[in-house]
Amino acid sequence: MRFTKAIPAIMLAVAMVVAPAMADDIPDLDTVNDKASYFIGTQLGQQLSSEGLDDLNLEAFIFGVEQALQGEDLVLTDAELQEAMTEFSRIQMQRQMELAQQAEAEAQEFLAENRERDDVVETASGLQYRIIEPGTGDTPSAEDTVLAHYTGRLLDGQVFDSSHQRGEPATFPVHGVIPGWTEALQMMQEGATWELFIPADLAYGQQGRPGIPPNSLLIFEVELLQVQDEPPRQQMQLDDLSQEQLQQMLQQQ
Repeated sequence: MRFTKAIPAIMLAVAMVVAPAMADDIPDLDTVNDKASYFIGTQLGQQLSSEGLDDLNLEAFIFGVEQALQGEDLVLTDAELQEAMTEFSRIQMQRQMELAQQAEAEAQEFLAENRERDDVVETASGLQYRIIEPGTGDTPSAEDTVLAHYTGRLLDGQVFDSSHQRGEPATFPVHGVIPGWTEALQMMQEGATWELFIPADLAYGQQGRPGIPPNSLLIFEVELLQVQDEPPRQQMQLDDLSQEQLQQMLQQQ
């Protein structure tokens, strides 16, 4: 199961966190250490939530963190902990299966109703789309790279990704995105804005991804801004270069 694979990373993050007392007041976030500690906490919380662990007993969780950080003897034996985690894993797996089945049923119901709309087109793959604004420019091939603005949301309206929120459009190869996007982009023209209704088997399937539960139907509003013939060159940051690489670059000048 996905969350069990994340346990080593989670425990590493926990080991770096000094668990604050549970209180309504916002703690001091003045120093670099304060802010870094807060950041680590938010990242840990988001990871736990994405793994379906948003209903943990926080009091017990923080108590465990404090014991581990202070090097105290644990109040439960290894055998008790192993037994609890085995049962916990079984419960979580069952929960994820039920949520996935529910998501699939809701998606099928939505698609069945949506395909009856006069302005919605359904392709042979099951992709559905609606043309908000037609385009007049070039249509990309699978080998092209495109510049696009988009917003992606779940069936309940929750936004999970948006280039608009980031403040700049995204550049990516047509063949390097989920199948539903790849298919749709090759039918769009520059300047077009489409709404895509992408079934899970054309998106992230039964596995899902952080922020996207398994079997999720995805709804995107996509504006195709530009078709680029060449893939974008990867911009390398100087901070990512070793001293040896920097010297080689200077010698080539």
